[in-house]
Amino acid sequence: MYRITLILGIIILITTFQSTAQISENWQLFKETPELKIESQKAVCTRPDEGTNIEYLYLKLTNKTSQTLQVKFKKEMWFDNECLSCSSESDEYNVIFNLKPNQRIFPICKDAGDFNVLRVFSSMPDGFTKRTLTKFKCLFSFIRLRPLRRV
Repeated sequence: MYRITLILGIIILITTFQSTAQISENWQLFKETPELKIESQKAVCTRPDEGTNIEYLYLKLTNKTSQTLQVKFKKEMWFDNECLSCSSESDEYNVIFNLKPNQRIFPICKDAGDFNVLRVFSSMPDGFTKRTLTKFKCLFSFIRLRPLRRV
């Protein structure tokens, strides 16, 4: 009986501290070039361990080529119709990735690691902050193919 109670307790603890996001397969086309496809979708990230529900705009990057692709862009974000990042020179708004041939990358709800820059705060339905994302743009510095290295 003790063992069953212990196992149930562990399962409850694990599920309590997990985070979830309702990211579906319904991505919307955001921008497309011959080399790169960017899709987006909004989803709420629920973090029971932090007691938050945050809506993010998630970006998915797809390399459409058979070569490594280097991508760099600046995120311009308007909250309540005021641009937060337009005049900023901070690196926090810059995104740079090397995508392997045909690679697809996108962030997840909890601890997106290197892909954290591919999610943009949109709103907080619980009301901790009243700001809401009203517009988002990517200003591309470059999209370039990197030659394959021969070994």
